[in-house]
Amino acid sequence: MFRSLRVSLHASALRCSLYNRPVLRSRLSGAPTCLPARLRALDRLARHLDGRPPPPDPITRQRRRRIGAMLRALDARASGAVHREIAVALYGPARVAGEPWKSSSLRDVTLRLVRDGQAMARGGYLALLNATRSIGEA
Repeated sequence: MFRSLRVSLHASALRCSLYNRPVLRSRLSGAPTCLPARLRALDRLARHLDGRPPPPDPITRQRRRRIGAMLRALDARASGAVHREIAVALYGPARVAGEPWKSSSLRDVTLRLVRDGQAMARGGYLALLNATRSIGEA
């Protein structure tokens, strides 16, 4: 287990080294708006290396499940599946067959999952790096 963590912060780069071996090198361009997220990541790493528990996860369980469903829907759509097939894969054939597809709430949810998954793939995933959650949220 590593017991030494050295972090050098310069105007142009954030560099983290364990025993003088580069682990992370990242360029900061313009205003370092991503710095808080990177510092949170370094804090999580330091806690892990010290054997301490990590801070609370800023992404809720419900949000994490939805992200998983978005990725599954996006992958299925990229493989050529139609929305109804995606809904069957996500919710099961009995639930999808239980109501008319055109007016189904599952259809609306599936369309939104695909749309939001495509937005995440176009760069929306970067918002996850800046996710923060107030203490007390579950």
